[in-house]
Amino acid sequence: MKSWTEFEFLPNVKEAIKLLNQAEFKVIVVTNQASIGKGIVKEEQLRWIHQQMLDELKTYGAHIDAIYYCPHLTEDNCNCRKPKPGMLQKAGKEFKIDFNHSWMIGDEPRDIEAGKSAGCKTYQVTTNEGLLEIVQKIIRGCYYDKQN
Repeated sequence: MKSWTEFEFLPNVKEAIKLLNQAEFKVIVVTNQASIGKGIVKEEQLRWIHQQMLDELKTYGAHIDAIYYCPHLTEDNCNCRKPKPGMLQKAGKEFKIDFNHSWMIGDEPRDIEAGKSAGCKTYQVTTNEGLLEIVQKIIRGCYYDKQN
């Protein structure tokens, strides 16, 4: 993602985040952003895009508690680039998160691997089951981690 015009909320994401907020879950985004390491985007641009995202969510009555991003390339072999759990561990320290009672929801296998490495319950968004449906199950407490 190089600009705000390239950013797109997936279907029902705003509603899902709002439900999580109402249920008093912390909503934390962890994202790989190799475009910074490649010199395609500057960190200031990414932070501005993130702020636009936060502002749009706010108009919907939703919020994200924190955004963590890894600017490194795969070959940098850092601990923060998913599938490694570094960003989750940092968030865990800063927010005092109990990963045994937390969820990592992602759209790629590396998201799920990072969540499992940190000790989270995990769920991968698919075309058959989107974020809103997953969040509704988590809030109702009737999801059992099919991944484990």
